[in-house]
This record gives sequence, C-alpha cells and structure tokens, in this order.
Amino acid sequence: MIGGPILGVIPAASIIPVWGTLALGVFAVGSSQVLLTRIFGPMAVIPGMFLFMVLGQPASNMGMSVYMLPKIFPFLHQFLPMPALGEAMRSVLYFDGNGAAKHLLILIAGAVAAILLTTLIDFLRTRKGKSATPTQINVASLHGGPRPQNRAWRYIALGAVPFTMIAIMLSAMLGAMQEPTPRHMPVALVGSTTQQAQQMADSLNESMEGKFDFTIVDDAAEAKSMVESQDLTGAFILPSQDDPQATIYTAQASGNAASQVVVQVFTQIGQSQNMTVDHQELAALPAGDNMGTVAMYLGMGWVMAGFMVIMVGSTAAPHTRPLPKLIPLLAVYSAFMSVVLYLIAGPFTNSVDGHFWKLFSVGMLAIFAVAMLTTVFNRLIGMLCLLPTMLIVMFLGVPASNGALSIYMEPRMFNILHDILPMPAAVESIRSILYFDSEGLGAHLITLAIWALVCLALTLVIDQLKVVQTTSHPIPEEELAALQGRALEAKATQAAQSADQIDAEAQHLIDDQKETVTV
Repeated sequence: MIGGPILGVIPAASIIPVWGTLALGVFAVGSSQVLLTRIFGPMAVIPGMFLFMVLGQPASNMGMSVYMLPKIFPFLHQFLPMPALGEAMRSVLYFDGNGAAKHLLILIAGAVAAILLTTLIDFLRTRKGKSATPTQINVASLHGGPRPQNRAWRYIALGAVPFTMIAIMLSAMLGAMQEPTPRHMPVALVGSTTQQAQQMADSLNESMEGKFDFTIVDDAAEAKSMVESQDLTGAFILPSQDDPQATIYTAQASGNAASQVVVQVFTQIGQSQNMTVDHQELAALPAGDNMGTVAMYLGMGWVMAGFMVIMVGSTAAPHTRPLPKLIPLLAVYSAFMSVVLYLIAGPFTNSVDGHFWKLFSVGMLAIFAVAMLTTVFNRLIGMLCLLPTMLIVMFLGVPASNGALSIYMEPRMFNILHDILPMPAAVESIRSILYFDSEGLGAHLITLAIWALVCLALTLVIDQLKVVQTTSHPIPEEELAALQGRALEAKATQAAQSADQIDAEAQHLIDDQKETVTV
C-alpha cells in the first residue's frame, strides 16, 4: 500500500507479484527467527539482527554491488534471505520476473528448513521429558502502565508496534529517497563581473528552475572558501581573459552525491557552450571511505547506543529510572560506548584515523542527548517510546543526515530537519572533525547540547507530574496463579514421567536378577 498507491513507487501491474514476493520474504524471515528463538531464547534478537541485517544488507547487492565488497559477501549473497528477497523484487519490478524463481526457491527452502528444524527441536525436547512451560511475564506493559485486562488489547498493541514501525520507516525512507534529483542545491557562479555571472544564472534558471540556488560571486577565491566551509555544494567559475577555461570546485567529503551532481551537470553545461572544463576537488574522501559513509554509520552507532540503553534499562533495571541514579549511569555508559564505537571505527576496521579525543567527546554528547530524548518518551508511554524515538532519530534522521544522500536531492522537509535533528548533527560533527579541521563543529555541538538539556528539563517536569515507576507494574494475581498453576502442572507431569521411568528401570533390574537366580 505504501509503495504502490500512496507513494507510486510500485507500478500497478506489479502489485500482486510484489505482494506475493514480500509475503514470502516476511514468512521466511519470521520462520527463521522462530528457529533462532528456540535456540537462543529472548537473546535471539541479536543473532537475528546479525544474520538478517548486519550481514544481509551488504550481501544484498542492493545498496552496493557485492563484487565491490570482501569475498564473504558474494558467498552470503547466495543463501541469506535479504539478498534473495532483494533480487526477487528486482526481477519482478524491472525484468518481468526473469530470474526470480531461484531467489524465491531460496526463500521457500529457508522457510521449510526453519520449520522442520523447529519441529525437530520441539520433538526432541518433548521426548526428553522437557515439557514446555509458560513464559514468565517480565514485561508488565508496553505502554508503561497497568496491563490491560482484556487480552485483545494486549494482542492489538503487540501487533500495532511492528506494523507501525515498519510503515513509518518505509514511508520516511521512500518518501525521502525515491526520486533523488537536485532541489535548490546551493552553487556559486563566478564571472569576471557579477553581471556576467547573473546572466548565466538567469539562463540556467530558465532551463533548470528549482534545481539550483545560485550565489553570484566575482571572486573565485571567495567561492572556493565557501565550498571549503561547506556553505555551498560547489562553484562554477566562468572563463576569463586570465583563465580561458571554466573551473568546477567541489568538496567531495561534504557530500559525495552532491559533488557528483555538480561535476556532471556543470561539465555538460560548459561543454555545451564549447568551454574547456577543469575540475578541482577541494576535500577529497580518503581511500578508506571513498563513498563517504563512515560518518553516517558512526553517527548511527552513537544514536542507537543512546536509544538502546533506555529501552533495555527501563525494563531490565527499572530501579535505575530516577534521575539521580540515571544521570551518572548515562554519563559512564556514554563515555564507555563512545570509546567502543571509536575502537570499531578506528583500530578494528581502519575506517577512521586519529581524532580520538574530539570523536570521543562528541560521541559521548550525542549518546547522552539521544538517551535523554528516549527517556522523555519512555516516561510518557513506556516501551512504546520505540515508535516516536525511532521516527525522530532514525527514520527521519538518516535521510536528513546528508550522509547516504544529499539533503539537496530530497524533499525540502529534510533540508529543514537537517538543522534540527540529532542524527544530522552527529553525522556533520564527524564529517567536520575528519575532513574539515573541525570547521563548523560548534553549531552541531550546540544542536546536540540543546537536545540534551531540553530533554533533561522535560524529564524533570514529567517526574514532578507523574511518579517515576521503579518496579514493574503488578500483574493480576489470577493471571499469575494461572501461569504458576500451569508451570506446576508441567513440572508435576515431568516428575511423574521421571518416576515412571525410574520404576520401569527398577523393574527391569529386578527381572534381570530373577533370570540370573533361575539360571
């Protein structure tokens, strides 16, 4: 519904095969996750995320070709569900279904294998006398209040959370990235005189209205400085008597996609007017980050670290929720996770070289700010804080971060959000530290600090109006009794089976002794 009628990404003729492919993919991944849950219990979320997302995304051949990645990813591309689903979708959407069969068979085989293995595990456990006992309730309520008496409301809430989260994610991501094209991209035009540059701008605006916002400059050095300070995505210097060729300035490190657009568009413009065009790169990306994604992924690490500590801690250790306990813990945790993420980005993967103290300090602030944002929603709606927090910091934050795609190639809303949200502030801080000698860092630090302080103040207000819950909300006694009764019944059954087995073995020994005496 989102990809088809709402956003128009999926053609009407492909809706049925796309729906069938997606349904099969959801079923295959769900079946595999059930198997992992049988093996790892509640911790199955970790191997599940690792297999389906951490390995599945790069191996999918969608965001980047697997043949540009280490050899492990072409191997994983052959059997993981995300690559199979992605390739099947590509075949259905763009190749009339040609080549989809083998990928659909991978999904079917994976689902069948997962179901059979899950059934086998259940059979073996039952055979050993390990009767399944009811799961103990350790999450009293999704919304932070008393559990609804009506079970229907519980199931509605449980279903609404993943449904809403996936719908919001897809809407935000597709809405931002489905039609990447220049939108008011800031570029300087430099002529021998401002009149010459203005004439060129007027001419280009007639043919490319709304694609570029031109800044008229008569000094190439000034335009170069504006590109280096990330105020502009590029500059186009017109030929003059002193320099008969046109020149394009870009700063690749400030946004690879925008830099490519500027080079491509203005090279074509120059060539169409018989100009010789020279391109000068003012801030090239290093070999270890030639796509410019290191800042985005490190920023995502900071954001997810701040979000997860509140999500997990509020449930697993509710006694830490009062601010006098929470603030010191968050300070220590933020410092620890900032170091861990630096070690991953630096020594472990060689994606980042140096800049430890600056990245550590900014990372600590970013983690703390997102943790306080999550705390505000957690105080109000409990675990349902997952939805508004993820919407703000990830589903809107990633497109607005200027990381994966330039904000000047997305709808105007994301350009506005770029100056407001914590994720863009984190990404731009990293980019400023790594590639621009920390120029412009102060503004992004102010953004993160405002989020931290405002959310801390809101939490203080909420705590005055609403008692901080430091224990799980009580579960109705009759429900506990029913669960305990079933657990005791299961244990009694298991004990009876064990006793019967012992009696059978004892009788077998007695019979053997009688046979020995008779002989």
